[in-house]
Amino acid sequence: MTILVNNAGILYTGYFNDVIADQVREGTIVNTFPYVLLTRALLPNLKQKSKSLIVNLASSASFQAIPSLQVYAATKVFDRFFSEALRSELKNTGIEVLTVCPMYVQTSMVNNTEASWRSGVTTCSQYVDYLIDCMSSKKPKGLIYGPPHHTATAVISQSLLGMISNTRLAYKFIDMY
Repeated sequence: MTILVNNAGILYTGYFNDVIADQVREGTIVNTFPYVLLTRALLPNLKQKSKSLIVNLASSASFQAIPSLQVYAATKVFDRFFSEALRSELKNTGIEVLTVCPMYVQTSMVNNTEASWRSGVTTCSQYVDYLIDCMSSKKPKGLIYGPPHHTATAVISQSLLGMISNTRLAYKFIDMY
């Protein structure tokens, strides 16, 4: 199997007005262009193989609007949508597309926070081992958060954010009448 892994990310924090314009540009370019350009450049070779896999690392941040991480979250939405669109386009070509949306992995992006299930942080090797197990399984996959505590945290936070959003929409609807 031939595998292309798109994993690029840079993160700047701060309110949008306070983030330096060069950082906004750099975050936007680094977090999106390599995925598109590498996939486009390598797609003809992937199509020639009997079985190929494109792995695009997005982020669980792609499911929520995060103040002070707005550029990162928005670019990871781009990565997730790009991946989902590719999966649909390539479904009958022998090329699988896997979108990976981790929560916290022990890297410099999270200040190398100590890994533990309580903090929700996983070591890089634990995360990679989990992904390899997922890629090796015969079960269909399209989107993976990560180890069980990543998945549980993502589902809970998305559900809570959904309830908050729906409540806000309900209040806006009531306010209209």
